[in-house]
Amino acid sequence: MNELAQAEAGHTVLILDNIQANFGFPLVVIPKILMNCMGHFISPGYFLHSYFSEDFTNWRDQIFGQMHTFFLTFLLVGMFFRRKLRLQHAPVYLLALYLLMTAVNPMVQPRYEYAAYVLLCLEASRYYRLGTDSGATAPALLPDPALSPTLS
Repeated sequence: MNELAQAEAGHTVLILDNIQANFGFPLVVIPKILMNCMGHFISPGYFLHSYFSEDFTNWRDQIFGQMHTFFLTFLLVGMFFRRKLRLQHAPVYLLALYLLMTAVNPMVQPRYEYAAYVLLCLEASRYYRLGTDSGATAPALLPDPALSPTLS
């Protein structure tokens, strides 16, 4: 079952698109971004009832697509609740613009969010270092005061 058939069965996307068509995009932008990023994880019943009866010859959608949406959702929610997404950082600003642009699309398309995952990984690399013993965060990216000229 693809995302369009799933959305038509619940009529969620149709309702959101009707609101969007009547100048209600600010009202539906957050649900549409979540639907794009979370894919089938927004409806857990899919994994309980339909996932294992799907055609696994389409391995990109059935395996890698599900892994992508899981990692994207985990990273996005984790960084959001840890308050690591700040718009003054370039990757987060580009991420916000990208998520807004993909939310305009009338269909739910988690495959469009591959670039969002890359931008989230770039931002996560600012804070988290793999392979460190203490789990220390990255130092602030500020210039060294000893190297900067003074205004006197």
